[in-house]
Amino acid sequence: MNGAVAAGVAGGIFFSIGDISTKVATQGGTRVAFVATLILGYTLGTALIQLGYQRGSALTVAGLSTLLTNALPIAAATIVLGEPVPSGAFGGVRVLAFSAVTVGALLLVRPDGK
Repeated sequence: MNGAVAAGVAGGIFFSIGDISTKVATQGGTRVAFVATLILGYTLGTALIQLGYQRGSALTVAGLSTLLTNALPIAAATIVLGEPVPSGAFGGVRVLAFSAVTVGALLLVRPDGK
């Protein structure tokens, strides 16, 4: 099971690298070079998640990879890329969505039958 967990975590991290790279590469100019990390991130992410599915519980692997695939790009957009959290209702919805993704993924990671 530890191999499945590791593959799920690594797959989610690589998928988030692909997502962040997509955002940066589509800004144009020299940032188009991020297409290389986009391809690498999605390719390795897919391979690792599939490996995790073969080694353990699909819900555990999916939960962990989904958590990292969604949470890391959201955090990176705010922290690394300087994208502000909107004020008012839109900011509240963004924070609520981030929290819902995190809680949902953690619930999926729980071991079977517990």
